[in-house]
Amino acid sequence: LGAGSYYPSAGLGGGQIPGYAFQANLGIDPMGSPLGIRVTTQLARPDEAQVAPTGARPSIWNSTLDLKLRLPFLGSSRFPNFGLYAVGGGAYVRGQDVRYTTEPTPTSGKTVAIESGWKSNWGYNAGGGATLSLGHKRELFLEARVINYKRSDLYENAHQLPLILGVNWY
Repeated sequence: LGAGSYYPSAGLGGGQIPGYAFQANLGIDPMGSPLGIRVTTQLARPDEAQVAPTGARPSIWNSTLDLKLRLPFLGSSRFPNFGLYAVGGGAYVRGQDVRYTTEPTPTSGKTVAIESGWKSNWGYNAGGGATLSLGHKRELFLEARVINYKRSDLYENAHQLPLILGVNWY
């Protein structure tokens, strides 16, 4: 489980400003293996920008299926409680009342449009993190991932950057 800050950019950056996010991870991370797999679900709540169309506060659900690669160069006896890892995979994004920046047209520049109701998209994510063992099957983690998707050809690509601090139980 984890929580942290959330930063929208590109297609999301014109209509939303940073907010907060909560996340839950469920995975298989075999001891001694550099590879693991996990499913992550996250609720992000950016705030609306003052220049955007007004409406309800956006809600964005991100669900990802990731491969996790532990980086072995810190796994020695010199740093037994510290680890680094990389994650990446597919993303399913479902948002409500999200504001998107439109692509410029020959007759007008970029604008911000609100999409009411729930809309779904597929994309990808990649990132990394650090862990610190807390003993007895617990570890503290700090993670940053970039979640990208394309809403439609009318809008710029949407980028999300959640920074999450949390605890894993094994």
